[in-house]
Amino acid sequence: MRDDDPASAAGAKKGVGDEGPTATRWSLVLLLGLGSLASNIAMTSLMTCQALYLQAIFGFGTLQYGFVMMGTASFGIVLRTMAFQRIQSTLGLMRTAIIGGAFSTLGYLGYSSLSGSPLSFAAFCGFAAAGTLGSTLSAASTTPFFSQLAAKAQMGTVMSISSMSSSAARVIGPPLFGALFTTNIRTPYRLSCVFTASAAAFYFLVGLVHDRQPEPLASKDSMAASRAGVLPDDAIAELQALLRATIIERGYNLEEPANVAHVKQLLLNALPLHLDDDHDERLDDGHLHDHHLILNREHSKSVA
Repeated sequence: MRDDDPASAAGAKKGVGDEGPTATRWSLVLLLGLGSLASNIAMTSLMTCQALYLQAIFGFGTLQYGFVMMGTASFGIVLRTMAFQRIQSTLGLMRTAIIGGAFSTLGYLGYSSLSGSPLSFAAFCGFAAAGTLGSTLSAASTTPFFSQLAAKAQMGTVMSISSMSSSAARVIGPPLFGALFTTNIRTPYRLSCVFTASAAAFYFLVGLVHDRQPEPLASKDSMAASRAGVLPDDAIAELQALLRATIIERGYNLEEPANVAHVKQLLLNALPLHLDDDHDERLDDGHLHDHHLILNREHSKSVA
């Protein structure tokens, strides 16, 4: 499920891989949008219920809750600035988002099991760290991946979908979790587990489908040409010029259909059907020389 991000280095040369997809992949945009929406809905449970939950479990007031918010925010900043780039460069954006969904699920599951004991508070700190790690990895991975699914003409629309997933979550989540909190203070976090697990599943599908996309033939040709150090059009023009000069030098009269057919047959028989990155033994000098002698003898017989 390796996506594209570190792999973008393969397209670092001009004209290769730096223009984005030619058409927006709307099915993947939809799946990624649903995953982002589910993850953001889960995060609104913290915005709606966490202060009241910590008061009910540990007797926290506004000051203690302020320190909790400060601690988790600081941890998130450290992760984004010091660890995220290395993680996503190693794993890829979607794998990073999936891992983020798993850690978020662990965090919400842990929140729902707190008892209020001193040991439970230590556990809360661990679950808060896991939840912060998860939300940071997921949020920081999905936004850049949206841009990789969009053609240039639809980039604004696709990035708006990314922003709307966060706004829509704030419309759906608070009334939902507020109502659930009045019935059972642990239920919002249990439901958040379902949302984050669903988000991870959506991210997995996005990565799976994205990896199975066949590479366009034009892209393969461009990458091969880039490795060779020459663009395909330039190579074709160079070969045409060489063929023209060779025909003139060797004195072929192309007004004669037999000579045209002879040159065409030379090309068809001398060149292999395809070229790989590895050396093709059919292109060695011996092969070309043998074909040249055979076809020249046949041509001489036909002329005689």
